[in-house]
Amino acid sequence: MRYNGILLSAILFSVLIAGIDTVYAAEKPVTASSTGFGQTTIIEFENSGTKNIETVSMWLGGDASFQSFKTETGWTGTKSPQGVLIFTTVEPLKPGEIVKFGVKTDIEKPGINWRVLDNQDEQLDIGKTLISELPPKPIKEPVAEPEKKPNGILSESTFRLIPERPNVGSTVRVTGENFGPNQKLDFYMDSKKIESFSTDGSGFFIFTAKIPDDEKADTMKFIVKDEQGNERTVSLRLGDAPDIKHTEKEMSLSVDPIPDTIYIGDVISIKGTGKPGSSITATVTDPNGDIITTNGTEIGLDGTWMYDTIVPIDAILGKYSAIITDGKDSELIIWTIESNQKIQIMPSKLKFKTGETMKFNGTALPNRPLEVILENPQGSEVFSDILDVDSSGFVEFEFTTTFSDLEGTYILFASQNEDSSIILVGLGELPKAQLIVKPDKINYNVGDIARFTIDGPASSQLSLIVVDSSDKVVEPPDKPADRGDKEHAIIIFLGPDGKAEHDLDLSGYRSGLYTVVITRGNAEAENIFAVGLRPSSTSINIQATKTEYLPGDPILVLGNSDSAILFTATLIDPDGNEVKVKNSFTDKDGKITVDSFRVPSDAKPGTWKIMVRSGTHSDTSQFEVISESLDGISAIITGMDNIPTLGDIVNFRILGATQSLLIEIHSPSNELIDQISPPGITPDYRSFWTIPDDSEPGTYTLVAIDGNQNATTTFSYSP
Repeated sequence: MRYNGILLSAILFSVLIAGIDTVYAAEKPVTASSTGFGQTTIIEFENSGTKNIETVSMWLGGDASFQSFKTETGWTGTKSPQGVLIFTTVEPLKPGEIVKFGVKTDIEKPGINWRVLDNQDEQLDIGKTLISELPPKPIKEPVAEPEKKPNGILSESTFRLIPERPNVGSTVRVTGENFGPNQKLDFYMDSKKIESFSTDGSGFFIFTAKIPDDEKADTMKFIVKDEQGNERTVSLRLGDAPDIKHTEKEMSLSVDPIPDTIYIGDVISIKGTGKPGSSITATVTDPNGDIITTNGTEIGLDGTWMYDTIVPIDAILGKYSAIITDGKDSELIIWTIESNQKIQIMPSKLKFKTGETMKFNGTALPNRPLEVILENPQGSEVFSDILDVDSSGFVEFEFTTTFSDLEGTYILFASQNEDSSIILVGLGELPKAQLIVKPDKINYNVGDIARFTIDGPASSQLSLIVVDSSDKVVEPPDKPADRGDKEHAIIIFLGPDGKAEHDLDLSGYRSGLYTVVITRGNAEAENIFAVGLRPSSTSINIQATKTEYLPGDPILVLGNSDSAILFTATLIDPDGNEVKVKNSFTDKDGKITVDSFRVPSDAKPGTWKIMVRSGTHSDTSQFEVISESLDGISAIITGMDNIPTLGDIVNFRILGATQSLLIEIHSPSNELIDQISPPGITPDYRSFWTIPDDSEPGTYTLVAIDGNQNATTTFSYSP
């Protein structure tokens, strides 16, 4: 809709300018400004409010990405899986104080979106800064240059342009992979140097470039060169430049339509026309009616303008609006932000301290059970549950960490039948991007469509292949190739939120086990799925690896049967109730492994069972669950599923301590080889010990001493 003349003067200037601008000028708690040096930006934040600042987040719009950053002393920074820079400090920025950050991007003069939080993770301010043409005073560039490497272009290096048929004067996206990590490269169009950029740690790059308006519609060479003169070339034929003619009507303010619905992680691109050389201002309001940002952008000499930003992963869902004005006319646009995932769960914060409780909440499909599994940085399951989702779809749950839990990135898998979601959270540090691929089923029929949920670095490019049990590529080439053959790999582009889904047609697949493999540079992730498996035709034999467990302990069951057969494992409590059911399959040697069960934290003491069934055949293994309320001190080895080898980790647990603990490790010859002294008094102490490289084989003894009490347990290892 459009407001003009008296109506605009009465409404827009009296409400928007007099009201909004006054509020922002008087009460804006953060003042931000930035200065550009090519692809390097110095961004300064002044605490002009009344509360301390502890966290500053920054993100870019479109396909732009951060290449590197530098902070002032006392601040630490990291790049989230969604490509957001997050800076934190242990010494909050007090009112009146200033902090500066240096960032390097893959484009010049970027518009940087930012958000500032206090020590309670409450938002103080949000906005966007545009680059000043010249710095107000000389500032030493604080960005550390990437380490120089001998070769920037390798034998397997490739790059491409998107779109593959660009026009004269158009903007293209340039993306490449398998280049030297952290290398400086130059981009040429024929003999003209257009851009200098750097690859990331995996040899990947992506940036945008504009084809000059004065080029001819002819074949052009696009060249990437390294510092040693090595190069890669792509030749494309340019299309004619579009004939842009603006009428007087088109030169007045206009806004192009945008989609009614925009999803989390999408880029909102708002563009239109206006008076050449002037500017427009966009004021955005969230579903609560709060103004979340007021940003300006220039109108080009051709009479066009564009403003874009990425929807944060924690954006409020609902209806948004924006008033866009050039000071004379204004336009109102409305859109709705929704989640494109049926399961939308987020942690209460990205980083938790050891000993804190991780809290999660969000929405899922209503009236359906939701399975959640949390894995630690080693890939071990530390928490799982099946939640009953009511008609509202709202879910919440939590996991209490201990001081013995590993620090790093934890992965939460949430699923409802074929729908699934992957969520990253950090313990002791911010979560780091992980390559993850997960099929929506464990077994498919021939001809089914397999759906893979993929997670990785934001806006990155991955390669996907599927290999059979003999390590031969079976899709998409007609003739199987070696697993290392990347020629036939499927290219996957992850969104700004680092997520993607890929559907694979299983027509022509034979019955058996397959592995889906995704790669990005030297990083790799894989997962196994089956096609056309059937129940066992022979007996099943299983055995739990321990006879006693405590509440919360992981359970491991091993066994054997036919090769590549489906089976169902069921955890049964002392009253005969089915606590958890898991479907799986044996490997090509017929080995059964059930490692996804854990004794519930509120488990009833007594005899528990694991039953494995396949067709008409089954076997059961039982074990005792003992109460944690034991008299005196107890020492228990946990997670010792097999005899370990050198460098393996021995996990243990000490219960019932009432005084400071001393833990001793004795060799098979009864020599004291190590001591552990936990701080304070810990009634339930969990930790681990790593077997040194020079250890002798045999049975080791762990002794826990608590004042006048002591407890012992043993473990063995064989080289």
